Amino acid sequence: MTPGFWEIIRCIIIGLLLPFLSGTGILALADRRSKETDERRVSVILPFVAGYLLLWSLVELISVPGTVFKIPFRPLAGIILGIVAVMGIYGLFTILNNIKDGKGVSSGALISVFEKRSDVVLFVVFLVVAAIFLYMNITSDFYDADDSRFLVGAGDIVRSNYILKTDPVTGGLLDSGYRDFKKDLISQWAAYIAYNSVLTGMDATVYAHSVYPIFAGLLIVSVYWLLMKDQSMENKTLAGIILVVMAAFGNYSTHSQETVSIVRTWQGKATLSLFGVLCIIYIFMQIYDKGDIDPKNGLLLVMADLSLSLMSSMGIVIAAIMLVSYGLYMAVSKKKLKIFIISALICIPNVLLYLLSEVYTIERFVS
Repeated sequence: MTPGFWEIIRCIIIGLLLPFLSGTGILALADRRSKETDERRVSVILPFVAGYLLLWSLVELISVPGTVFKIPFRPLAGIILGIVAVMGIYGLFTILNNIKDGKGVSSGALISVFEKRSDVVLFVVFLVVAAIFLYMNITSDFYDADDSRFLVGAGDIVRSNYILKTDPVTGGLLDSGYRDFKKDLISQWAAYIAYNSVLTGMDATVYAHSVYPIFAGLLIVSVYWLLMKDQSMENKTLAGIILVVMAAFGNYSTHSQETVSIVRTWQGKATLSLFGVLCIIYIFMQIYDKGDIDPKNGLLLVMADLSLSLMSSMGIVIAAIMLVSYGLYMAVSKKKLKIFIISALICIPNVLLYLLSEVYTIERFVS
């Protein structure tokens, strides 16, 4: 099913513009509580990343209770969109104020000025290789058993207007035979795909296989770019080229196409491994440089933790381990117990989600 013109426009708005504006808004809101006024400047890459962390956090926070209390999905999607839109409007005003104050749209951006002609050539090579990779993602059709969980599940959410109403394997009402129910209840990746399907008017499978991998690729390159913030433009671009080439050709075999999308970026667990884990590492790098958790990095940690929980049930455990272990290391190295305490408190949703998966039985959801 080929997307129409207006569907593509909606994808650009929902997948690019709104995340950037809402990320700008949430970061500006956090910076208002900071004593460092120069931190209020608007960058380009970090707001895009923060916007997706905000969106994923909202999907997780709203979809889990929405499933438990059997709330129709479209009102839930409207709530998520409303919050994102409000933050996007705030972000737009932040950008306009920066322009008015002479700071520019991208003050503080992590994009270096091309100092040498070779930097321009390398960047063009990167764009060409990245375009080839995106084309491979869009035109490759790789399907496996997980399609019958996440994508059929997402399509059923759009069709029935309820989350986890139908067994994606049998097509009947959910019963105790659906072994992955507990994982899907607490990790609502299918709801995220359904959210985009509802907003763009695009089929859930088409969005997941052909559109989301483009945004996932941008996010993966973005987080690597953030991690290399102190590197030269040449090193950043070379790393980007290597990353894209490895993603496209790094693990070819005679019986699998999944390497075209590395580990199938439309799946939450792939986003978790290629993006989510690196986000937490980047945030703790910022905390280490500052020597403390400021409001902005604290908020980013909360959103990253919830986002990893959305991506996969593994993310609930992985995020908790990273937060506790990194928080303990920071507390010892910086001699500030507060860092560990805050990191541990951020893990409270992980504990609650784990308890929910263990205590809530499938029979409670059967009509």
